[in-house]
Amino acid sequence: MNKKTLAVVLCMLFLPTVPLVTATTEPIKSEENTTDSIFGWTIIRGYVFNLQKMGNDLVFRAIRVHFTEITGLELRSGVIKFKQVAVSDFGPDRRVYMGVLGAFVYLFAICKGGIQIMD
Repeated sequence: MNKKTLAVVLCMLFLPTVPLVTATTEPIKSEENTTDSIFGWTIIRGYVFNLQKMGNDLVFRAIRVHFTEITGLELRSGVIKFKQVAVSDFGPDRRVYMGVLGAFVYLFAICKGGIQIMD
């Protein structure tokens, strides 16, 4: 079989799977809460300020946080800047404390559920 013909056939086979793999990079609005993804996972990474543990949640002020929400049906990513955010503390996380009394933190975490923007 010709190499060009084989390449066209393979492209036609992979074409239906493209919408399942692509991610949306829409910025989220401040009034939008993304807590509907209770069955998925969220990966967050970025700089935060005033990290606190309240119950089973991590609450912080996002300076610049990149997030990726993975649910059963979609993959969504975006950036949160200067908002109060809460995420679940169920999952591994890595924190690097900096600044005066450790108030400035670089956070990388894999959280169960979605992100909740509080203001």
